[in-house]
Amino acid sequence: EPLSAVLRREGRLPPSPTLEIVRQSAAGLAAAHAAGVVHRDVKPANLLLGSDGTVKVTDFGIAWSSSNDPLTGTGEVIGTAQYLSPERALGDPAGPASDVYALGTVAYECLAGRRPFDGASPARMQVNRTPGPLPADVPAGVRGLVARMLAKDPEQRFADGAALLTAVEELMAGPAEPPEPHQTTTVARPVATPPPGPASVSATGGGASPRARHAADSSRPSRRILIALVGVLGQQVGQA
Repeated sequence: EPLSAVLRREGRLPPSPTLEIVRQSAAGLAAAHAAGVVHRDVKPANLLLGSDGTVKVTDFGIAWSSSNDPLTGTGEVIGTAQYLSPERALGDPAGPASDVYALGTVAYECLAGRRPFDGASPARMQVNRTPGPLPADVPAGVRGLVARMLAKDPEQRFADGAALLTAVEELMAGPAEPPEPHQTTTVARPVATPPPGPASVSATGGGASPRARHAADSSRPSRRILIALVGVLGQQVGQA
């Protein structure tokens, strides 16, 4: 069934199935662009979803081929206004980046449940307005992808379906897994005991620390004074 029918029924789609639809659609556009064909009318009604999950890009009825004469005159706009790229809305020739923009509007509609531009003059809005923000539950990487697809300047978008396909696949793959740690054997190494410094020499050894020697020396005069006092007191007691 067409994606347009699915969106009418579901309202909006989660990021994961949306990315898969964009991935397969980009692969189809990449094949067309490689053959020099620009679709010019990418929209939900032209994306068919199979029961096995396969996405098919259909309705190349207004496609432009570099090997044939243009199907429209200069300045004539053909396509669906809600999915027109800004350059096409201005009457400029379509290129592969125009299909990327149109697919960006499809991705936006899947994620937001509404078209980025609608109303009385959607083609003019494509040129002059910026789409509203996507719902808060859309991951930042998906937001960035859609924003680049919807860039007003074709030079700022993915150049064609192949470039878009690469970006989508990298986003779906996610960040690279950290490398597995190498299997190593833990070896117990003896802890070296630092040589004793001057302050850590035992007082019972060949020499005491300066602090210990100072404490010992400072205690000797106190003993001598105490002995002298005891002697004087003894003499006084004997005379009494």
